[in-house]
Amino acid sequence: MRKIAIVITEDHYNALGVIRSLGQKKIPVYLLLTTAKGKTYTDKSKYVTEVQFVSHDAKSIIDMIGKYSKNNSECYIYPLSDFSAELIDQNYDKFNTNVICPNMKGKMNYFQNKMNSKQLAEKHGMKTAPSLLLQIGSPFIWEIFPAIIKPVISQEGIKGDITIVDSLEELIVVVGEFEKKGYQQVLIEEYLTGKDEHMVEVLGYSCKEKVFIDGIIKKIREYPMGKGSTSFAEIVHMHEGLNLDSVISFIKETRFDGLFDMEFKYVNGTCYFIECNYRNGAPSYALTQVGCNLPYNWMMSRANGKFESIKYSDKQMFFMCEQTDLLNALKRELPLKEWINQYRKANKIFMIKDDLKPVFNYYISFLKMLVVKLCRRR
Repeated sequence: MRKIAIVITEDHYNALGVIRSLGQKKIPVYLLLTTAKGKTYTDKSKYVTEVQFVSHDAKSIIDMIGKYSKNNSECYIYPLSDFSAELIDQNYDKFNTNVICPNMKGKMNYFQNKMNSKQLAEKHGMKTAPSLLLQIGSPFIWEIFPAIIKPVISQEGIKGDITIVDSLEELIVVVGEFEKKGYQQVLIEEYLTGKDEHMVEVLGYSCKEKVFIDGIIKKIREYPMGKGSTSFAEIVHMHEGLNLDSVISFIKETRFDGLFDMEFKYVNGTCYFIECNYRNGAPSYALTQVGCNLPYNWMMSRANGKFESIKYSDKQMFFMCEQTDLLNALKRELPLKEWINQYRKANKIFMIKDDLKPVFNYYISFLKMLVVKLCRRR
């Protein structure tokens, strides 16, 4: 039976990686963009068969899935945001039988709560940072600094709201700012810092009660630095302090079926669980480039039960999200000469020779925005 992919996403390089991973395997990609029509670039990929702009309208998304699934193709759904992942999970049993979608049998909202995920991680033997679930407006006691304040559920806020503080006075001010933005609750955690600190990502998928770990990412840099997404990293075979059996048992207990991206912070010889994203991780296209096509592997596993074994090269494998890491270089987060050397040795996951149109559109929009900002300063 003919297979198609329906990708539900905002305009982001994460989506571009999934589109390319599937398109390079000759899978038609139907793109449902939640970003407003205009200065988008993911839809310019040559691997996009059709695009629809659906905003965050749940009904429009469900209707479009119904439309695409009427032709009896096998429709594989790839929700790439917390919003779309939860929407699909809430409706997983309402689609036509030829629609195959990631799901947690309607329980994703519970596990997207960072406090619930932390407790599950602890149950399966993972280390976590001391934390406090704070209901805004309630009295609280917190004495561990530095601390990091973040939304309890990612959908309730934006990544840019995450804040690090060094004192109780700063914490009180930041909690007040969260309250002004309409938050009802926040998560306060110790901000882990120490020897050789860096973030670690475990990428994989779960299918038919089996869990597969397809890649481990050791972050070297993020953008923005300290609280952003991966911009330069190394693909590693294993990482000190990481227990993959715990990752597997965690995913199995959630009964999740689909792609996942689990994040840890490594500090002082220990990996601390941070969160689990029940969707494709942005670095997954770096795995595709070295022979592990995560979106396609999940599709094939669901289609025929074939589970591919992964064999990576013994050589060091670096990758760069060059369009964001360039900003680190421009902001002088590292010497330009060092950045150029890293750029040369890394696989680039944004600019690839056979799909340049999205790249050109992105940089044209970026340059226009830069010109506008410079003009406003005059």
